[in-house]
Amino acid sequence: MNPGAKVAPGYGMVFLTLKDGGSVGGVLQNETPDAYEILVAPDLWSVKKADVATASPPVSAMPPMSVFLNAHEARDIVAWLSTLKKPLKGEAKKLEAKPYKKTKD
Repeated sequence: MNPGAKVAPGYGMVFLTLKDGGSVGGVLQNETPDAYEILVAPDLWSVKKADVATASPPVSAMPPMSVFLNAHEARDIVAWLSTLKKPLKGEAKKLEAKPYKKTKD
C-alpha cells in the first residue's frame, strides 16, 4: 500500500514557487486550467497559474504502509475497513477560495 502512488485531491501537499520570488505551500484542494486552490490553514487561496514559476507534484503526507505492516496485516486492515458501513454525519464546511496576495515579511 503506497499512499503516494496517486494522491487524491485534498490530500496532497504542494509547493509553488511564484514568479515574483514568493512561495506558497499547502494542501492542494483543487486545480483548474487557470489556478491552484491551496489550503494554508485556515485559509483557502486561489493562486493563478500565470503567477507560478514552478509547482511540485502533490505528495502524500502519509508514509508507505509497508514500513509499518506486512502483507498479511495490510489484508486484515483492508478486510476490516470493508466491513464499515456507517454513513458520515453532516456535511463538511465548504471554503471559498480567496485570491492569493503576497503578504509583507
